[in-house]
Amino acid sequence: MKTCGIYGIFNTVNGKVLVGSSGNIAERWRNHRNQAKRGAHLNPHFQRAWKMYGESSFEFRVLEECPPACLVPREDYWMAFHKSLDLQFGYNLQNGSMTFISEETRKRMRAAMKGAHSVSPEQRLRLSILHKGKCLSEETKLKISLAGMGRKHSLETRKKMSRSMKGAHRISEEHKKKLLALHLGIPLSEAVRKHMSEAMKRRWASGDMARGRKPAEPAGKTPDADTPAPLARKSINPLGNEGMIRPA
Repeated sequence: MKTCGIYGIFNTVNGKVLVGSSGNIAERWRNHRNQAKRGAHLNPHFQRAWKMYGESSFEFRVLEECPPACLVPREDYWMAFHKSLDLQFGYNLQNGSMTFISEETRKRMRAAMKGAHSVSPEQRLRLSILHKGKCLSEETKLKISLAGMGRKHSLETRKKMSRSMKGAHRISEEHKKKLLALHLGIPLSEAVRKHMSEAMKRRWASGDMARGRKPAEPAGKTPDADTPAPLARKSINPLGNEGMIRPA
């Protein structure tokens, strides 16, 4: 018959205890013992003690039987009773309700998470092939846009983004040569030529207006006979003597 409740594994040499809970206490004790014998116990603090003192120095006791719904609060109670979260008195690294996590457990969790999200080059290639040509629906684009609205980056994040973007759009001389060699000899269609011509005309026109200059006369058009010639002016050299006469 399965026993549900709280148990303790006591070190008879120094009095320290590991408190736990299970819906099948006997099975849980077998798991603890087998893991510790293999040197693979999930609690490194308890594993070191098992290796140091040996199996004969540990005693398994049932502390309390209770229904499954009461396991977590009763486990926390017995941990507090035996002070098993204090490494001077016990081997527990966290309580049942996960409101206390020891520094050792935190280190193990950080070590386990390191590299957990790294992607190998092969996996990157597979993901690239999988997503090529995939178009997002308008609904998905809207959701992404709304999710990013109002999001503010911290000062540290902005500094990191700034550092990563510095020089990101600079093109090396070698890259420029490759681009030039790649595009040499590529014929442009008539539509592309026309579009480029119109764009250049608009740029020149806007530039003339911005500088206050009169647009250039069309080719082949001669000035009117009634248009007066520009007045001549004298150029004075630095010595005060009159120089050559030149048109304005």
